[in-house]
Amino acid sequence: MTASKLTTSYAAFSNISVLQNQGTGFNNVVNSIGVQSDGSIIAGGQFTSLNGTTRNRLVKLSKSGVVDTSFYSALGTNAVNNIIYAVAVQSNDAIVVGGAFTSIGGTTRNRISRISSTGTVDASFYTAIGTGGANGTVRALAIQPSDQYILVGGDFTSIGGTAPDRLARLTTTGSKDSGFQTNLGTGFNAIVYTIAVQADGKILVGGNFTSLNGTTRNRLVRLNSDGTVDTSFYTNLGTGFNANVLTIAVQADGKILVGGEFTTFNTNARQGLVRLNSDGTEDGSFYTNYDAIPPPYPYVGSILENPVDNSIILGFYVLSGTILTGYVLTSSGTFLKTLTNSYSVGCLTYSNGSLYTFFTDTSSYFYIQNLFINGATWTAPAGVTSVSITPIDNTSIVAKGNGKLLEVTPNTSYTVTINSSTNVANNSNTFGSLYTWTGTGAVEIKWVE
Repeated sequence: MTASKLTTSYAAFSNISVLQNQGTGFNNVVNSIGVQSDGSIIAGGQFTSLNGTTRNRLVKLSKSGVVDTSFYSALGTNAVNNIIYAVAVQSNDAIVVGGAFTSIGGTTRNRISRISSTGTVDASFYTAIGTGGANGTVRALAIQPSDQYILVGGDFTSIGGTAPDRLARLTTTGSKDSGFQTNLGTGFNAIVYTIAVQADGKILVGGNFTSLNGTTRNRLVRLNSDGTVDTSFYTNLGTGFNANVLTIAVQADGKILVGGEFTTFNTNARQGLVRLNSDGTEDGSFYTNYDAIPPPYPYVGSILENPVDNSIILGFYVLSGTILTGYVLTSSGTFLKTLTNSYSVGCLTYSNGSLYTFFTDTSSYFYIQNLFINGATWTAPAGVTSVSITPIDNTSIVAKGNGKLLEVTPNTSYTVTINSSTNVANNSNTFGSLYTWTGTGAVEIKWVE
């Protein structure tokens, strides 16, 4: 059995360092990560232990990687009894989870549940869903920012005893949005793997389906906010995708990144990645730039846009499901750098200036990493007593004031200034409340509680 961990990284995703306090890490894959308003990390997946201690498929960690044991205890006996595929955090920090599980804490919870920030299961939410929960695996969750309604996708053909085939929308109480379901008609004919909500409230759905409500829709569709199909968008897709769409990311400018196992889009050769304009037409120049790399592995399983400089982070994998490595592209699709040289990159989540992702190292240990984004600010966790500073690559970071990361400028020299009320250590050197280090390259800062 393999194992897994969490990490922190700075400087335009140039490197990965293991977030403290994970020990030997998780013993299996982390499928999804959510981040709460205080920076706490919610990890769900296939693991059954973290650092050698039983943690069945769901865990809450501080932003420095410390396990919240009270949260896990509150989940109840044996916690979650089968795989979690999706985690979504609502604005009140409530946690929605979906997967293949049928119980949480020994109580029936068929494939979908909501849990409070303290770890107690929201019984009223499950009751409102209706009899039986979901009758098949839940693989995708998305929270609508405007009203906190919950979009649910997967293998199921009913939720709460009614038949929203493979896509449903729940209100904040857990009840089904019947009007949305009516507009979907008979639903999708095969699995929904991914859901993304646009700023205008429209909903992108991807998977291995080939029809929606009996009409051809090859693996990608856009819905209006009421569940009706945006037909002009699909018309512009042409013949669509020839194989599974696994991930969708909506960029700040409204363009849409689509990744998966496909090899063609609208009959044109497209290996695992396409960018669409907001109307569904292809941004062909993007793929031309990307195809020139070429990608190290054929399929894209995760995508995220860096909101600071609009660079694009990709996680690659092979059909066995093994995630292999990560790339960073410019906003135009040209190659910028490999995210890591020795790690594979999994699910991607952005929150409060940080990018979180799951990865596996060369020893097959699983971790979660926190990749600090260019220009983002971040304050060291309470209780920090030391920092470690190590040059990484030709990128500049200026850090000031209680460890806040203020800016990153490529290919220049840099100065790092750290203010602290207590002594901090740089390798074997101990220094006091003010320390300045000047050099070339980026820095990696490890916070130790």
